[in-house]
Amino acid sequence: MLDIQHQDPEWFAPRSSGIAFNNLNAHGYGVATDYQTSVVNIFLETVGWVRRMAGAEKPRRIDILRDLPGIIKSGEMLVILGPPGSGCSTFLKTIAGESRGISPELMHHHFRREAIYTSEVDVHFPMLFVGDTLTLAARARAPQFMPGDVNIDVYANHTRDAVMAMFGVGHTIDTRVGDDYIRGVSGGERKRVTIAEAVLSGAPLQCWDNSTRGLDSANAIEFFFDKVIVLFEGRQIYFGYTTTAKAYFVNMGFECPDRQTAADFLTSMTSSRERVSRPGFAGRVPCTPDEFAQAW
Repeated sequence: MLDIQHQDPEWFAPRSSGIAFNNLNAHGYGVATDYQTSVVNIFLETVGWVRRMAGAEKPRRIDILRDLPGIIKSGEMLVILGPPGSGCSTFLKTIAGESRGISPELMHHHFRREAIYTSEVDVHFPMLFVGDTLTLAARARAPQFMPGDVNIDVYANHTRDAVMAMFGVGHTIDTRVGDDYIRGVSGGERKRVTIAEAVLSGAPLQCWDNSTRGLDSANAIEFFFDKVIVLFEGRQIYFGYTTTAKAYFVNMGFECPDRQTAADFLTSMTSSRERVSRPGFAGRVPCTPDEFAQAW
């Protein structure tokens, strides 16, 4: 079907996109204390609101991402590694235009189909069957002029079946998607439905938050990334090809323990309890996010 579409580029031009960013920053505002709202402490929140209105308590600026550069060429996949709070989700939302500060109105109005953000939690209409969910996605992005003079139903069903077979969820076509309250497909199958839906969107730039959550190792290994970015409290301490990432930190003076995966080794650089210095490098390797960023 793609071959037929590409034979007539006047009506169906191949869509691809790379992206470059420099001095990428993101920040928010918070207060020193915050409360989980409940019946008891709702009054504490009222006191805090009065203090903020009176100017006695001013929000504190929190820098989430600081001076990130990078480039992703068309067709490349980038994985973002970092512990919770390092800014991984904020980076993805920022790149996809799901954040303030980079003209989201322009992004959503003119490039709504070009960049998508798929959240960590799978959000679907739980009562719909898997086949209906993906058929809707395929029909929504069907070309205006059908290739090969086929009708929209044939096109949507064909592309749906091809993507379902590619991700191994063809047997769930007549099963409800479900959620935490409605019985449906398994968690791993629901994650694959989410990925299939994103693929059917045809967006050149796709940002997936924790795309392997809920997948077993056999399915997770199907994700192959070209580049990796390592974030340490909002600072970029590595950006480049996955094939050279491990060697970069080893040459810096860190040791990768036996049987530790490359991804775990890269993430361990952000924790003083996990990273291990090679003999003779104690006191000579970076420790803080700023020191790692300066070395990089």
